[in-house]
Amino acid sequence: MFSFRRFFYKKEDEIPSELWRAALKTISDARGILPIRRLPKIVWRNYRTTAGRVYYDEHVICLSKLLLTTPERVRETVYHEYAHLYVYEVWGDAAKPHGVEWRWAMLQLGQKPVATHNYPCKKSYSKKKLLYACEQCFEEIPRVRPLLQGRVYYHVGCGGRIVRAPARRKKTENRNRRRNGRNRPPRSR
Repeated sequence: MFSFRRFFYKKEDEIPSELWRAALKTISDARGILPIRRLPKIVWRNYRTTAGRVYYDEHVICLSKLLLTTPERVRETVYHEYAHLYVYEVWGDAAKPHGVEWRWAMLQLGQKPVATHNYPCKKSYSKKKLLYACEQCFEEIPRVRPLLQGRVYYHVGCGGRIVRAPARRKKTENRNRRRNGRNRPPRSR
């Protein structure tokens, strides 16, 4: 039998052996269905939201240590990334990342052609919400992206101008404690 040992990077105590076995078996099965010229290398990374990623030129499949905690998740992700490698090798840059060719490859591998995962994960960053308000009816309008400067925006409901709302102060038990950087209780009279 062919030895996979020299193609894979592994630190002994980081990744459980059943996850490695699942990844190796999945690549072996996928190569039997859709053969590619070079055996891909597996690298485990600390991706928080991305289950896997493929680097075409290096022939590397990167997997998330944090999200892929079961052999089933590993299999799904390796098939997904292997399909990307196969499509790139056969059709090159002409194929879209999750286009018709990739969906065909996923069906050939016996998988559902789903582009994203639904594993529970922590987001890498929290988007700061911006608050705008209508000058006429005072309705608040939360947004993630800022409105373009130099343009005038009107509220659909009443026709009033939309402007940036003033920042809200956080309510604290004692605002005097934060005054002048001092952390002492207020004087009693």
